[in-house]
Amino acid sequence: MKNKILIIQMGITIIMFIMMISLSYFFTKDVMRKQLNNDSELLITYTANRLDKALNETKIFLEEFANNVKEFFPKRNLVDLQNYFNTMVNSIVFISSDYNLTGLSGYFLCPEKPILIETFEWDRDNFDITKRDWYQKTVDANGEIIETLLFSQDNAINDEIVYLLTKAIYIEDVYCGMIIIRLQLKSITNYILAFPMMEKGYGFIMDTNFRILSHPKEEYIGKKLSEIDFYFDNFNIKKANGHIITQEEGESVLYAKRTEHNLYVVMVTPKKDYYSNINLVLIFLIFAGIFFTLCLIVILTKIEKAKNIAIKESINKTNFLANMGYEIRDPLNTITGMSSMGKLSQNVEKKDYCFDKVIESSQYLLEIINNISDITEIESGKLKLNMEEFHFNKMVQKVLDKYKQEIEEKSITLEIIIDNSIPEVLIGDEIRLMQVLSNLLNNAVKFSPKKGKIKFYIKLLSWVNNYNLLEVSIKDQGPGISEGEKELLFAPYYQAKKNTLHNFSSTGLGLTICKKLIELMDGRIWANSKINRGSTFYFTLKLKKGDIRNLKPHHLIDNEEIFEDYDILIAEDMTTNQEILNLLLKRTGISIDFANNGKEALKMFNENPDKYDLILMDIQMPILNGVETTVEIRKINQKIPIIAMTAHIFMDDINQFMEAGMTDHVSKPINFEKLINMLKLYLLR
Repeated sequence: MKNKILIIQMGITIIMFIMMISLSYFFTKDVMRKQLNNDSELLITYTANRLDKALNETKIFLEEFANNVKEFFPKRNLVDLQNYFNTMVNSIVFISSDYNLTGLSGYFLCPEKPILIETFEWDRDNFDITKRDWYQKTVDANGEIIETLLFSQDNAINDEIVYLLTKAIYIEDVYCGMIIIRLQLKSITNYILAFPMMEKGYGFIMDTNFRILSHPKEEYIGKKLSEIDFYFDNFNIKKANGHIITQEEGESVLYAKRTEHNLYVVMVTPKKDYYSNINLVLIFLIFAGIFFTLCLIVILTKIEKAKNIAIKESINKTNFLANMGYEIRDPLNTITGMSSMGKLSQNVEKKDYCFDKVIESSQYLLEIINNISDITEIESGKLKLNMEEFHFNKMVQKVLDKYKQEIEEKSITLEIIIDNSIPEVLIGDEIRLMQVLSNLLNNAVKFSPKKGKIKFYIKLLSWVNNYNLLEVSIKDQGPGISEGEKELLFAPYYQAKKNTLHNFSSTGLGLTICKKLIELMDGRIWANSKINRGSTFYFTLKLKKGDIRNLKPHHLIDNEEIFEDYDILIAEDMTTNQEILNLLLKRTGISIDFANNGKEALKMFNENPDKYDLILMDIQMPILNGVETTVEIRKINQKIPIIAMTAHIFMDDINQFMEAGMTDHVSKPINFEKLINMLKLYLLR
């Protein structure tokens, strides 16, 4: 069912991806089509206006020039007229180079003979200006400017198609000659082709008879549109009378506009090349979509996996809480019952038995609370390792001594092999390493049958750059764990099946704590196990070689008088707790001042702030609680360590303490060993 839901989610994701690509493609194509039309229309409009402007400005120049030329005729000063023409030729070429106006000539009737002042070459072999059609039209136009297209078959100028503007000069209604200006249209076509959007497209100019005046293929110049390979409908082009017409055919789009001088500017743009960007976008979208779809599928798979793990953890947590009720009630019942029995009994041996059971149950209850506190501290990221030199073999011996009695009671054979090449002194967190070893050895003793065997091996795998890579293995002959349960063995709140653990008490947090601690120490932990074949737990650890000269006093004298030079302030409102703390810390030589509430603690600190090296702060106190007191103390002193003593073990509470300015915390009921380590961390560092 779960896989089916995941497949449906993936299917929907793929469908949505296809829809997204399709919509993006059509939307982008529509935008590109509109952009193509817009760009093309802007270009052809600009080109048509440019052509009209070129002709209009040339006509204005011709009018002004003709008026100036008339002044030379009363005197018939031909030398001055020739010089004036030469000057104006240079001027017109300069001012009109953008339009390619490349020639200015004059034909004048003089008493001796007609003269031709020329600035461009005419065909001399067979040329008589008076026999040209445009000559007679100009003479008959009575001073109006005549526009004429000359084709190669008209023996024009250098076999090019040119645009001539001519104007006859009349003085007192007597014809005296004419002025001729030459305009090339090819530059306008080159201007169109210079635009990037016209790559592999082309533009051309033609007259009203569809005769091509300018074209990128020179062989087409002078031909009619019907005589070349042109697949657009000519009839539609005639409609381009002052406005743009658009026509699509195959893979190209045609744009045409008729100018005020009765010339057609035509532009043909290939859609395929212009839309090539769309194809690139489409390819990009496809690959990007595939990438993101795969990422999404991976994410969905991971989410589903995480969801399943979360569900399992939630079930484990529920089972854990249910089991915890039993685990806590059982020792509490023992404590309550045995306390009552011991109080009523008159027999000293019976009393001792009852009190031993009370102590045993209290220790187990404290272990449960400590485990919960540890896992909370680890998960909140507040746990700090205390890295310092320690005797490795002595540390191992302390762990073994702790379980010596239980091992003897169950007649278990303990085989211990410790590699002799391991240095005597290492650098690490001795207490946390002892906690891991104790937890694993405790499980081995607990699950091993009577007269069973435990193998405890520690060997040196490698020694690199002064770091020792150790491997620790603890093998028991217990009931073992199935393959399915082995995957969840180190998960929080997990406990093996009841048929495996029905004879043993367990919170389900011990191995989780071990895993977290080993990982904090940059190591790795794992297990091998088979049903009815026992289990073997392994972990590796990198520890730097230490120097025996750097061993701190508390490793040499076992906590006796280690704090004799220090003063601490303890804020605690419960008299019983004050007595316990005083009794536990007395042997360390530390000097203690007690405050019964936060207000009293604040007053004592204000009166002598330099006296105290550390403050132990209870949270729940009358008048002024621990958090409020800490806030006030921090206004005076930012450096003094303030350790919270609290029964609050949840992450939100601990974060609140830290935000108020507390340095660290130790949970109630107070574990003497942890308290000593906390004091060592902040007083002896």
